[in-house]
Formats: sequence, C-alpha cells, structure tokens
Amino acid sequence: MSEYEGGHVKSANVNILIQMAEEVGKNLLKDFKDIGQLQGSPNLKNFITNGYNYNKENLLTYFTQSRPRYGFIFDDGTSINGEDSSHRFLIKMIDGIENFSNGYPFYTFMIAIEENRKVIDAVIFDPLHGDMFYAQENKGAFILNDGFDKRHSRMRVGKTREVERSLFGSYIEDEKRIVSEVIPLSKKSTGVRSSGCASLDIAFVCCGRLDGFWQDKPDYITAKVAEFFAKETAGVVTDYDKNQEIDCSNGIIVSNLILNKQLVDFFHK
Repeated sequence: MSEYEGGHVKSANVNILIQMAEEVGKNLLKDFKDIGQLQGSPNLKNFITNGYNYNKENLLTYFTQSRPRYGFIFDDGTSINGEDSSHRFLIKMIDGIENFSNGYPFYTFMIAIEENRKVIDAVIFDPLHGDMFYAQENKGAFILNDGFDKRHSRMRVGKTREVERSLFGSYIEDEKRIVSEVIPLSKKSTGVRSSGCASLDIAFVCCGRLDGFWQDKPDYITAKVAEFFAKETAGVVTDYDKNQEIDCSNGIIVSNLILNKQLVDFFHK
C-alpha cells in the first residue's frame, strides 16, 4: 500500500520511516528543551543515554511488528540479525550528538532500509527546524516542512560549476586536514561551514542549500545514506580518490559531478 501526496507516490516503507521519524523527533525535541538545564550536571550523560534507549526500544517494538523479519544496525554498535538476511534497518538516533548534548540546534534522526546491502529508502529528519528529507529508490528525494511549506518539494543538487562560487560544508576530525583542506578551500570558495551534523549537511547538498560536503571519517550509516540521497538527487558521492565504491576509510565527497572532480583535484594538491 502506498500513499499519494504532493504529486508523487510514497512507498509503504517510506511512510513507516517518516512516521517513526516523527515519533522519535517529538521525543528528541522534548529532551532537547531540558538539555539547557542540565549543562554541567553529572546527570547529563545518563539523561541522554536514557532517552536514546527509550527511543531505541520504541523503534524495535514498532518495527518487529511492522517488519518482523528485518535486521537492525544502530549507531551505538547494536546489530540484530533478522530472519530476512537481505533486509535491515540502519538507524542513527542522534546525528550531531555533541551538538544535542550542548544545546546547539543542529542534529537529526536518520533511518534507512537496506536491501542486499544497498539502501532503497531513507529519511533524514531535523525535528527542531521541521525539515523532513526522504528518498526512495529510483523515485527521487523530497523535502517537507509542515511548519513552513506543506508541499513535498523535489530535491536536486545545485548546479554551481566553479569552486570559487560555491558554499561548502565539512566534518573534519583530523587536525592536519583542517589545515590542508578546510582553511585553503574556505579561502578559494565563498566559504566552508561546519554544522557538526554530517547528515544535515548532506541533505543540504542534495537540496541545493550547500554546493558540496566532505567528511574524513564517515561511519557506515552516514556513508550509505549519503550515497543514496546523492544518487536520487542527480549528485555523486566518491572518496578522496574519486572511487564510488565507498568503504569509509578514505572519506566521502558529496556534490554535483563537475564540482566533485574539482574537489578531488583540490584535495590532492
């Protein structure tokens, strides 16, 4: 069963991913409002852990009923094998958890379904700003914001062709790369932003708010979702050597095809 909305048909899988993203998002918003009062408190870590586990149990309860044979991979390292070895959920409960923990307003909930190790449906939800980014295989990607624009707008990567006219996002942990990549590129382009939430920056690239994004140490879930959203928005994801087979050990670069080549060349100078 599918749902027709905004000029396109959402699959049953996408509908349940969006439904659970909204539920988790409500809980994250509630917890986020309390974070400010807990800054400096020894109870902060336990508060966040308890919220994480509560959402995790709710997701497991829901999905073991709606998709009982699927497996799970969570960002905390939990891996649960399902009877159907070809399908599993990829779940990153709080992307940008350092931001979340400090009351900094950039974090997301990210969830995807893999089929034979290839993502076929995915959602990135920014509950604080109300942006719901979702994509389904061979049907494109869309953005919905109920508080701002109730239309389901199709996502596309930007068309900027020159680094000098581009705005980039980055998530770089290696201090040497900050010196060799971030600072030089910020001088050559219109700027480099670092939100501290990789999935949000990836979604921004895929809807044209940023022209490109790169990360030196992506986790498996982030890399797979980035690859999927880019494919569905006419973008491309490669590693630092322009390989499209991503193994996370050599970073990711998300952009349109023309900028990708320029970024790869720039990082190899």
